[in-house]
Amino acid sequence: MMGLWFSLPQKLRFLLAGGFNTAVGYSLVFLGQYFLGGYALPQVIFGLAYLLSSFSAFAAMKHLVFRTRGNYLREYIKYLGSSVSSALVGLGVLSLVVHVFGGNEYLGQFMAMSASVVTSYVMLRYYAFAYKPGRDDN
Repeated sequence: MMGLWFSLPQKLRFLLAGGFNTAVGYSLVFLGQYFLGGYALPQVIFGLAYLLSSFSAFAAMKHLVFRTRGNYLREYIKYLGSSVSSALVGLGVLSLVVHVFGGNEYLGQFMAMSASVVTSYVMLRYYAFAYKPGRDDN
């Protein structure tokens, strides 16, 4: 089965793993809200769900998409930076489309998500999980 998975193009594996990671993140948010909603602020629940889902998302990207053997902590920190950066790019695109150019909010959301996905792939591929020949932690 893994042979079939790794025969898929890397960009398709990225999109499929990202879809799975999104489902995990939403599930953790909804489960946290259901079980902790009366005890914790929604922002705390979101933060915990994000932190927990970031581990599975990182593992999926590291092992199932980019197949690196680098230092886990170094790559995880770069992964988080890449994730936050791509989200900020998406927010910037959304703000430009809706508030600067007066565009439709749905179009803005679509363009923001598209920009965020492309930015995420580029940053993860060429920064967080970049192969560096000659380094012992690859």
